[in-house]
Amino acid sequence: MVRAYMTEAGFEVVRLKGLACKSPRLIAQVPLADIRAALRELDGNDVDALLQVGTALPAVAVAAEAERWLGKPVLAINTVSYWTRSAVAESEIVSSGLGAFLRSIDAPFR
Repeated sequence: MVRAYMTEAGFEVVRLKGLACKSPRLIAQVPLADIRAALRELDGNDVDALLQVGTALPAVAVAAEAERWLGKPVLAINTVSYWTRSAVAESEIVSSGLGAFLRSIDAPFR
């Protein structure tokens, strides 16, 4: 489903990895080390950016951290959702520690 959605939106999906959690509740308990390992596994010279999907996964801080050691954009879906909510509400964005995507926005939407 993720591959089809992203392809339909015009993106090439080079690799996709599911964490195979046994329940929705367990998604929120994935160790940060596992998220880091998954990002490293998905990275490669053929990857321009990484997108983490799944709102229960605690990946915002790890994605911001991964941008530094991967040297490319790493977007956590919750960060993108936060940006979208701020745009719709025309409110200021608090971007500290949330990655390059939010740091690149230098003014509030108002």
